[in-house]
Amino acid sequence: MPKELFPAMPSRASPSRPPKVVAPPAPPERAPDGPAPEELGIPGRSALFLGPASDEPWRLFRMLSGGRPALVLSGAHPARLRLRFGLDEAALVWLSAYAGSKEETLAPQTLEYEMLGRVNRHLRVQKGAILLLDDLDYLSSQCGFGTVLRFVKRVADSAAELRGTFLASAEPGALSDRERAALMSVFDTVRPVEGPRAPERLPGVIPGGRPSVLIRGAGDAAYRLMEAGARGRRTLFLTPHPPRRIKEAFDFSNSEILWLSESSGGAGVLRPQGYAVEGLRAVLRHLRAGPGALVLLDGLDGLRPYGDAARLVRFAKGAVDAAAECGGVVIASAAPGALEPATEASLRRRFEAVLG
Repeated sequence: MPKELFPAMPSRASPSRPPKVVAPPAPPERAPDGPAPEELGIPGRSALFLGPASDEPWRLFRMLSGGRPALVLSGAHPARLRLRFGLDEAALVWLSAYAGSKEETLAPQTLEYEMLGRVNRHLRVQKGAILLLDDLDYLSSQCGFGTVLRFVKRVADSAAELRGTFLASAEPGALSDRERAALMSVFDTVRPVEGPRAPERLPGVIPGGRPSVLIRGAGDAAYRLMEAGARGRRTLFLTPHPPRRIKEAFDFSNSEILWLSESSGGAGVLRPQGYAVEGLRAVLRHLRAGPGALVLLDGLDGLRPYGDAARLVRFAKGAVDAAAECGGVVIASAAPGALEPATEASLRRRFEAVLG
């Protein structure tokens, strides 16, 4: 079987005058039940941002990293992070199996070797260094929670010993209660993160400037959005549903359609069991042909019977990574409630916009 392409942070007033009222200083900004931001940057300490995808860890990381050697490891493309958060002075490592990028890249499977070495060098060589490790839940889905917990413990211990600051973030919905409790016990501080946003209401068109969009919905509403997005663009459409029915109701005449089906054969048909290899290979080929290309991943929940949750998340992230690297767009859909809550939570975090 072919190897998968994307494998497995008052003084008293004078008596002769009325007393002067002095307002008390505003308390430091705090998250619910969380510490003040400056407490997170104490050398030798570690903090976990626990919540859905949010700008807050990045904002606080920028505030705390001023003038300090800073390193970010994230599943998001470094160019997108620089654009959104202005992280020009931090070293950025992309957690991705995408091959050929000019960015510094580490695959999740290198967690206990290259990735651990990269983190330790950062903390040991540069005094007072700060580190933000994003996407702990993604690493857990690909490497196993026990492996990630051991990794995080080693990094937290190194930061404590070397007077560094270790920040990390995780999507709690992608972890079990036991896993959340175990992860929280490693960190000195846990800061709840608000948001995100509930899914945005389905608009008439896909919002611009978003290289990856997940539509939480099925049927006509999702197809109308995909149809609108495909107008005037080179489009590859992967679907587990019979293309004939889709074409009868919607205009995808300029799209190359690949049908994931066990029952049919011939041109334009892929076996769904091979979606993580042949399907992703087709996605990469399409996106690498030139900027502006669009990939439509119809019904991600329809792929779940043909592989475990880790494979589905890996496939979706592979497509999103390729779009970010090649200047393309990925629009995916999934029926609400059709996937395990942890799988859906992990998938949602992979996309910049969630509509539904």
